[in-house]
Order: sequence, then structure tokens, then C-alpha cells
Amino acid sequence: MKNILLPTDFSENSLNAIEYALEFFKGNSCNFYILNVQKSSDFLSADLVTAAPEASIYETIANDNKKQLKKLIKKYKLQFLHEAYTFKPIFDFDNLVNAINETLASHKIDLIIMGTNGTTNAREIVFGSNTIRVIRNIQCPVLIIPEKFKFSKIENILFSTFRSEDFSSAGISILKEIIARHEPKVNVVELNNNPITTSVKKDNARIKRLFKDINYKFSVVNRIPAAMVISTVVQLLHIDLHAMFLDEKESFLERFIFGSERTKMSYGSSVPLLILHKLNS
Repeated sequence: MKNILLPTDFSENSLNAIEYALEFFKGNSCNFYILNVQKSSDFLSADLVTAAPEASIYETIANDNKKQLKKLIKKYKLQFLHEAYTFKPIFDFDNLVNAINETLASHKIDLIIMGTNGTTNAREIVFGSNTIRVIRNIQCPVLIIPEKFKFSKIENILFSTFRSEDFSSAGISILKEIIARHEPKVNVVELNNNPITTSVKKDNARIKRLFKDINYKFSVVNRIPAAMVISTVVQLLHIDLHAMFLDEKESFLERFIFGSERTKMSYGSSVPLLILHKLNS
């Protein structure tokens, strides 16, 4: 991983995610692209009042946001003076998904790290509307940092999956890179709603191929709600990072993160959550 995208709206959660990212990559050479996106619909009447007569509202907001980006970068350069980091500010008038996709294409981004953001929608309160849109629409690994979560040494990683076809060797490469860099204990949990011995054996064999040369502990949990399993494992094994693949065949977010109307459970991540995407191997 060399090119890291850090979206920010200058909120506490987004800035906390940036701090986490900078601590996470200490000792590595990285390019950090700090992206701020402004939608026209977000303009406030106060912006119109404060805009200089000779400047357009767009220019006024762009200049203000660019100044904030420069101020942030100056702060981080001083804070991480001895790290091999470069910082590049990006400002865009667009919606978040389009702006991120353009940045991915222009700068070959390896990983997006972002915080959660608040929302009034109860079903999306866990991660926030912006984070959910990125997960659903961006084909790039996303590391989501919970509110106020501070970086600590990565000693235990959880990789959870529903079935072997959910992931690929190409899609899992970034997780393997993280494991190689931090050398944590790795716990793989297969969440099996329809326990069939042959299926479990197949999944285990697939995982063995994908995690070749990595020591890990493999477990299968049958017919227990995913949210309950993950929450228990995270607490009992002191998990520092949880990784999973986006299930594009089923309603992944509703079934796994939000739970179902039947179970009335939701998955509120208490540790950083790495969302992976299936890529061509």
C-alpha cells in the first residue's frame, strides 16, 4: 500500500480517522490524499452573506476549504516530521462517490480510510450515510474507523466470511499485506447458516490456499446470528481489526451490519472494519 485516500469534512470523526491512518502507517513510505468534497446543495445562506462582492459563492467556499486543507497538512507534516509521508490536498465540488471515483482513477489509490458520520436515519446510524454510500458504490478497500477509536498495536485480526465464494485472492491481498506488516494473530470465522460438512471442508480448504504461509486459527459457527458472533469474538479475543468481504449477491449491509427485522440485531463495529471487494484473481 502506497497511496491512501483520506476523505474529510473536517468533522471530529473524519479527523480522528486521519490520525488513525497516520499512526497505522508509521515506518512506511506513503502518499496521503486528503479529500474534501463540497456539494452545491450544502451551501448555507451564511455563505452567501459572507461572500465577497467580487467573488462567486463557489470561489469563496473553495478558498475556505482549501485553506483548511492546507492548515491540516501543515499540522500533520509537523506532527509526523520523521515519517516518509507526503500529503496532497484535493478539493472538489461534486458528490462524495463521484469525487472518490475520480481520485481513485487519477492516483491509483490502494486504500480508503474514513470515519463514521452521523445521520438521522436509524438504520444507518452505525456508520452514517456517507460511509454507507462509499461502501456500496466504491470498488476499493475501505477501512472504517469507529468514533473516537485511537490507534493501538495490531495484535489480533478477525476475518469473517459467510462462504468461500465471497472472496478472492486478489481481493484479499491488502489484508495479507496488513498481516505481513503488523504480524498479528489471525482468527478466521466461518459463519455457517446451513451447516453441511462438505461445504465447511471446502471453505476451509479455500481459506488455506488464500492464507498460505500465514498462521491462523479457523473456526466455524453454525446458526447463530452474525452480529452476536462477531461482537463476542471481538470482545473475547481482543480484536484490533475486523475484515470482511462485501457480499454483492445478497443484501450484505442489511443482513450483516444492520441485521434483520427477524433478529432485531445490528452490528455496531467497536473496532476498525476493513471492507474488501471481490476482484478478479
